[in-house]
Amino acid sequence: MTTRAFCRASCRQGAPTRVLPEEAPPTLSQNSSLVNSWPKDNTCVEAARPSHCQSCEAPSRNRRGGIRIQGHGQRLRQVLGPPEAGAAPGCVVAMVRRYRCTSCGATEDVSPPGLAKRYRYSLPAVASAFLLWAIWLLPANQVRDEISPHRFDGLNRNQRWRSLLRWACAAPRLFGCSEPSLYPGHREAAMRAARWIRATRPPWGSERERIFLAAQAI
Repeated sequence: MTTRAFCRASCRQGAPTRVLPEEAPPTLSQNSSLVNSWPKDNTCVEAARPSHCQSCEAPSRNRRGGIRIQGHGQRLRQVLGPPEAGAAPGCVVAMVRRYRCTSCGATEDVSPPGLAKRYRYSLPAVASAFLLWAIWLLPANQVRDEISPHRFDGLNRNQRWRSLLRWACAAPRLFGCSEPSLYPGHREAAMRAARWIRATRPPWGSERERIFLAAQAI
């Protein structure tokens, strides 16, 4: 029997499938480099390597100096929103490095600060949208023009920006503020979140700069 015929016979007889070990969902940690300078500074795996594992808290190197938290690949991620306070919105491609702990098998993603897991917009962009929409009381379509790099024309131009409602509900998880269920509406929750973020920054600079830099440091 040839090799090809043997493989076909094995498939018909139900050959045992290879079971791969399950990998835990990766955790997200942040490096001190900013989003704009991250692609230039993070050229080496060692530069972004975590100091310890977030799951088992094992140090990145053992007593002999061997690497315990090893590089596990990388991926590119699009970050939407203004790159600076008051700047025009744009799109920045940031590189997220992955690491795997050889002690417990947990994986960890390392990204620049101001990014949230499974969110295309940066945290400073979300906080700036809260400021414009809930404190400055700008209409949703105008806030979208200030924060989103995508242009909306035609019938969709005057529609509500649903991202504001989703961000207001997720504000406690993104920024660590109070639960939005304690407040009557989404705009009220966004206003409370914006005030909480702004209060974490010293009263220097404009209001928009304060909330942008404060969200970047969270």
